[in-house]
Amino acid sequence: LSVGGFVGVGIYDKDQNLLVRTPAVSTTTTGIKTVATTTTVTLEPGVYWAAHTFDNTTSTLRAGPSITSGSIMSSTSSRQGSATNPGVAGVVPATLGGVSGGSGYNPPQIFFEP
Repeated sequence: LSVGGFVGVGIYDKDQNLLVRTPAVSTTTTGIKTVATTTTVTLEPGVYWAAHTFDNTTSTLRAGPSITSGSIMSSTSSRQGSATNPGVAGVVPATLGGVSGGSGYNPPQIFFEP
């Protein structure tokens, strides 16, 4: 993370409904952040969306491979994009409201553990 404000991450089901999220996480200091999720959920095999939101334009997350280097991201633009529904104050929305295709996104490194 880089210094800025607040960030939030979440996992959505294939229909773009929120399953689990973090609270707003302060980015006033850099480094790895460890927080509890707001709920506990078991993710069965399937299709999920990972999302993140910021409350500002200066924060950044450590990112994974670019779409040109990661085959999981480069097959179609329907696997990545911007959600129609915005996050608020570093908290992801209850539903994505649709995802507009895009390219050039580097997925953030997000780890959930029991």
